[in-house]
Amino acid sequence: MNLTKLDIHKVKPLQGFHNKVYRGSHQGNNIVIRVTPVAGRRTYDELEAEIGLLHELKDKIKVGRPYEIKGKSIIEYDGDFLVFFVEEAGRNWHAFEHDASTYETAGKNLAILHNATYESRMHYKRQSFAHHPDIKLLENLAPLYQAAINSVLNEMRAWKKDDREYGLIHGDYLFSNLLYPEHDIVIIDFDDIEYNYYLYDIAVYLFYYLLGGRPDAIDLESNIGLFKAFIKGYHENNRHIVLDMRKIQTLFRLRQLKLLATIKTAIPENEIGPWQRKYLALTHEQIVEHRPFVTIDYETLYTRTIKGLRKK
Repeated sequence: MNLTKLDIHKVKPLQGFHNKVYRGSHQGNNIVIRVTPVAGRRTYDELEAEIGLLHELKDKIKVGRPYEIKGKSIIEYDGDFLVFFVEEAGRNWHAFEHDASTYETAGKNLAILHNATYESRMHYKRQSFAHHPDIKLLENLAPLYQAAINSVLNEMRAWKKDDREYGLIHGDYLFSNLLYPEHDIVIIDFDDIEYNYYLYDIAVYLFYYLLGGRPDAIDLESNIGLFKAFIKGYHENNRHIVLDMRKIQTLFRLRQLKLLATIKTAIPENEIGPWQRKYLALTHEQIVEHRPFVTIDYETLYTRTIKGLRKK
C-alpha cells in the first residue's frame, strides 16, 4: 500500500480480519493504519465516535491511542477511510503462556473500561447490538440460523436496559485484541464498540478461551479456573456494573452465531480449515438440538466466586 502522499513510509501488512491493517512510519513515529472501505462496515460518524471514546479513555486506562496526520485521525483516501493509531508496545497473545494473572489482569482492565463508559454517560454515534454488521450476514444464510438469531435478539430486546447493565461496550474483548506489556494490558481494536450489555464483553472473552484449539473438546475444568481469576480482577475493580449471569448463555449464542456468519461469508467453502469446520459442526448441532454453548453453570459459579472473594 503506497501512502507516501501522506508522508507514511515503510508500510507493512499486519493481521486483520474485517479490516486491512498496516504498520507504518510517519515522521519517525511508528503507527498502525486501519483501512475501512467508505461503503463498508462503518460510517464516518461511527469511526469518529470510536476516536472520541479513545480520547476520553486514554487518561483512565491503557488503550490504543489515536494518532493524527495533518490534524486528523481519520482521512478518506482512494475510496477508503484510513484510521490512524499509535503503535503500542506489548507482546501479542501467542507470544507467551497465559495463566491466572493474565486472566485476572484482563478482568481488572475490563472493569475499569466499563466504569469509565458508565460514568461518562456520553452518547456516541454507535449502533445497538441488534444492528451489528455480522448479524446482517445471517440474513443470507439458512433459515435455521435466521430463526436462531431472531430468537436471541427477541430475548435480548425484552431485557431491561438498566444503566448498570447496559451501556457502551468494547464489543470484541478477546485475547487477540489485547497487548501484553509486563504485568499489564493495553486494549486495542475498538472497531466493534456498541450499545449492549456489559456482560457481553465478558461472554466474548470467555467464548474464545472455551473454544481453544478444539471446539469439539472444550476443557471445562481449566475454563472454570479461568473464569474465577477473571472475575476476581473484575470484581475488585468494579464500582457500578451489575452482572446477571442468567443472561450469559444467550450472549454466548449471540457471539456464536456472529462467528458462524463471518466464517461462512468470509471464507470460501474449499478454504475452510479444520478448526472452522469443527466449530461450524458444533454450532449447527447445538442450534438443532437446542443445547447451550457450554454446560458450565455460570450463575452458581459466579455467586460462589464472589462469596469466596468477600471472605478474604
